[in-house]
Amino acid sequence: MLNRCLSAEDLAFAAESGSAAVLNLFVDERRRLALEWMKEAGRETADYLQRAPLEAAERRRATEVQLLTSFALFVLVYQLWAAMVQLYGLLRAKAFGRCVRLLARILSELGGRVSCQLTPAAPHEQGSRRYGSGE
Repeated sequence: MLNRCLSAEDLAFAAESGSAAVLNLFVDERRRLALEWMKEAGRETADYLQRAPLEAAERRRATEVQLLTSFALFVLVYQLWAAMVQLYGLLRAKAFGRCVRLLARILSELGGRVSCQLTPAAPHEQGSRRYGSGE
């Protein structure tokens, strides 16, 4: 941006006018514009530097909560798995685990189908469904 404010082509154009007043006005305005741009860039940088630590801390907190939740879920699943192995033995617990994974996959697919059915149709599709499209 600063390079555009101090463009050599614009300076050459102002110099070709042959008027010292026009050239001085051009140089003064470009200097004022460049200084304003630098002030604005400085304000934006200062604002960012003030906000950045707070935003980073918020991200860290969110990441810590997510990590803690994942760890708690891991411990819960681990404890359930250990209890199943202890109560039913490894082979039965392993077979049960396969059944749970199969059930989870089936429920996931079913959930996908249900969500597709619940997704609202586009307005032109709703009208053809409501009044029949002749198909």
